Amino acid sequence: MIDLRLGDCLELMRDIPDGSVDAVITDPPYGVGFDYGTEYVDSERKYKNVIDNLLHSESLVKPGGFMVVYQPAKHARYWAEWFPREWKPIALLRNFVAGWRGDIVPATDYALWWKVGKGTKARDWQDFFARDWFLCNTAPANRDPLSRGHPCPRPLDGVSYLVKCFCPPNGIVVDLFMGSGTTGVACVKLNRNFIGMEIDPTYFEIAQRRIAEAQAQGALL
Repeated sequence: MIDLRLGDCLELMRDIPDGSVDAVITDPPYGVGFDYGTEYVDSERKYKNVIDNLLHSESLVKPGGFMVVYQPAKHARYWAEWFPREWKPIALLRNFVAGWRGDIVPATDYALWWKVGKGTKARDWQDFFARDWFLCNTAPANRDPLSRGHPCPRPLDGVSYLVKCFCPPNGIVVDLFMGSGTTGVACVKLNRNFIGMEIDPTYFEIAQRRIAEAQAQGALL
């Protein structure tokens, strides 16, 4: 099941029954003033409100399911305040980083994860040794050409690692900020169901094309 929805995730998630999905895996705007090329203003001042709204999606997750939220290191000092949960970080390392003029090259992304309520443990379905870090292949040659219409797509192998860690086979993943659809592509390739939400029509179209291509490749295989 692939269900792609164009619009504001706060409105769209109301149509999803509580306790019906296995994981929310999402990459919200970072509140660092990034220009997404859309009408959205990535304001640090209002970012706490974005996080508060995102946390409403916990109600969608089954007991024992997971929340997984990408976060920038810049906001690390706020994580305990913004996410008053027993979260843990996963470090998503990049093997290739473009030119940087700072003192230290930022080559690590982070995702905070926590379990919602009580229930099954991730290791009940994992068929691999899961760690709290993953080395992503971020070399330009490894980037999906269709994703280049988005300014900051995530590497597919890193997102796939999160999907394998936190959603069982045939389970349901929700992405509230779908962007160019990388989480949906990962779900198609890993036999997970996917509900993706995106407010920008241009990025929504990119996600549609990428996920359709992944489905076609799966059918061929």
